[in-house]
Amino acid sequence: MEFASTLLPKLAKLLQDEYKLNKGARKGIEFLHRELEAMHAALREISKVPREQLDDLQRIWARDARELSYDMEDIIDTFMVDVEGPDPPSKRGAKKIFKKMVRKVVKSMARREVAQEIDDIKERVKELAERRDRYKLDASIAPANKTVVDPRIIAMYTKVTELVGIGEAKEEVIARLTKGDADEHKDSSLYCWFWRTRQDNTCQSSV
Repeated sequence: MEFASTLLPKLAKLLQDEYKLNKGARKGIEFLHRELEAMHAALREISKVPREQLDDLQRIWARDARELSYDMEDIIDTFMVDVEGPDPPSKRGAKKIFKKMVRKVVKSMARREVAQEIDDIKERVKELAERRDRYKLDASIAPANKTVVDPRIIAMYTKVTELVGIGEAKEEVIARLTKGDADEHKDSSLYCWFWRTRQDNTCQSSV
């Protein structure tokens, strides 16, 4: 969000004495700085979530918040151009004085206009903040890239010592093996029985 990294510093810059804004406009800028900082933090969280996972309210709110930020930045840029513009050079004294007077009038008008526009933006920011709180948009943002793992898969990788009921089966296998039964058929049957027992216990532990 490039606008977030440029807008907040510009708002802070407007509080400098060189812009000579009235007290009401300065308070409005301080309010906007705080609210837009929180708004941009919410936009960062929303941007982490895939678009298809956002509901309509979240998408609409994010769109309106971005448009408000762009509008605010345009207002500030226009004001700075009007106020910071250099006085045009003139060789004739009277003409130079006249142009300086015009510049002062332009700057004064720009200050009044930006003060009014700041009030308008404040109302839009308040409306967005109230909408965010009313619909609890922050709380409804789901974490991105969250993968649900089937518990049966986890059970397949459970340690043998953690399997339910495996103790008795293990003791019985050991007892049979210690009898020294050399019958190959019995060994195969025993192996199959042990494997089937382990599989059954694994399924039981995953339920």
